Amino acid sequence: MDAIDETMQADIGEQNAPGTPAIRLLDMVTSAWMTQVLYAACDLDLPDLLANGTQGLDALAERSGCDRLSLSRLLAGMEALGLCTVDKTQHWTLTEVGEPLRAKDERSIRAWVLWWGRYLWPLWGKLSECVRKGESARQLVRGQEGYQHLSEDSDAATLFHQAMAQLSRIQADAILEAQDFSTTRHIVDVGGGTGGLLFAILDNFPHVTATLYDLPHAIAALRQSAVPAVAAGRCELLAGDFFATVPEGGNLYLLKSIVHNWDDHHALQILRNCARAMRADARILVVERVLPEAGLRSNPGAVRSDLNMLVGFGGAERTAPHLCQLITKAGFNMIKILPTRLEFSLFEARLG
Repeated sequence: MDAIDETMQADIGEQNAPGTPAIRLLDMVTSAWMTQVLYAACDLDLPDLLANGTQGLDALAERSGCDRLSLSRLLAGMEALGLCTVDKTQHWTLTEVGEPLRAKDERSIRAWVLWWGRYLWPLWGKLSECVRKGESARQLVRGQEGYQHLSEDSDAATLFHQAMAQLSRIQADAILEAQDFSTTRHIVDVGGGTGGLLFAILDNFPHVTATLYDLPHAIAALRQSAVPAVAAGRCELLAGDFFATVPEGGNLYLLKSIVHNWDDHHALQILRNCARAMRADARILVVERVLPEAGLRSNPGAVRSDLNMLVGFGGAERTAPHLCQLITKAGFNMIKILPTRLEFSLFEARLG
């Protein structure tokens, strides 16, 4: 009997050894704790409280208004993720990895973490229903499409635009490395949000002027900010709906992370409205993540974003041929496709 028990124990141990399929799957399904640790840390302002140096647990609990014991457990989770360290006296220090969770860090992704934890998290729980019905979670629960909810919830709109601005700051350098804007005169940034990429272009190319075009709630929020390019008269802020019309006057029409928010029908409508607004010598620059045509594991970030578009907006990431097909169907001739060192590629085209 002992020999049989030993054999059974050996079999169980082999099945549950690190790296086996069962353990890998358990790691996957429980990885959601990481998102919530990041979210809770930002929601409680812990990275900012740790920004001024080592802090003791009692001081952190008092300053954050948290239960001392529960806070120590969250801090342990942060330490496990490499966001902070703790010494033998229970004093905590923010690490370099944790720095971008601070609100004022120049690389901050705090708003993006809050957006994920507060607004996207509940939507992902509807993924199986979204797959069954072919609709986004907001369509299923509230009957809302696209960005309709942002017009109805000012707090969500503010956080969303802050999150998009933070992502654009991170992505702007890679886009500027790939694309030459020296011959550009006037950019129309279609659905430009807070203008993270646009203002980076204007900073690097002083001769360029621009029109930033977005929904009224986005433009209203931007008007409350001190934007040097706007104050200097180099960038006009214009409110409107790109499904109705797109401003004329640009020699470059910029659409960053716009097409992926929509299904093909709506994406074509946006692109065709751009074509109607453009002069014969104008170009369009579509900036999007690109799904691999095969071997999806080679770009898990694009796959994750594709599913995020499914649950959040009813949109989709696309392969390069699919994007080119949409652009040409809208009345353009492709000029070139430029990859960047990030997940994004640039699709440049002119009127056909």
